Amino acid sequence: IPGVLFLTGDKAMYVLPFEDANVSKAESKPGRERTAQRFHAVSMAFANANTDIAASGDQISEHRTNYFLGSDESRWQSDVPNYGEIRFDNVYDGISAVWYGRENGATQYDLIVAPNADAQQIEIRFDGADSISIDDAGSLLINTPAGTIKQNRPFTYQTNENTARVEVPSQFAIDGTTVRFALGEYD
Repeated sequence: IPGVLFLTGDKAMYVLPFEDANVSKAESKPGRERTAQRFHAVSMAFANANTDIAASGDQISEHRTNYFLGSDESRWQSDVPNYGEIRFDNVYDGISAVWYGRENGATQYDLIVAPNADAQQIEIRFDGADSISIDDAGSLLINTPAGTIKQNRPFTYQTNENTARVEVPSQFAIDGTTVRFALGEYD
């Protein structure tokens, strides 16, 4: 779904546009009869995350963003840099999250678990979703009034002594609006 993604250390906020068929054309401005544009937000929060998360950016873009929030100029930000990769260290003890920008505005994230860190700490809560399910391919489907956000089946691996990637069996596990990762045997 096309939309905008905002990131903080412990949360990703998807803001998705959609046409609101519940607003009648009569409520539109004269001469501009159309369905009203609405937005829906879905929060993807790392539950029980650390409070001292460190953020850094890589792959700086030429694109800059300006934020003009209200009439209070002290809240305005201009010439804010954009990055192709954002890293949040210490989301959980020994666990980092890295977000990547992809073609067509898509995003992807990786969770990096350090040696001896407990991957079972990872717990993601989705607020603003109508429902969450897993499709036949193992992908996570976050259903919203604006459409479905799809997160592909997790690909989990560790490196061996030769730095080769060895896949670890994994899948999403859903409990209401909370998602965890069920992992197979790994070192």
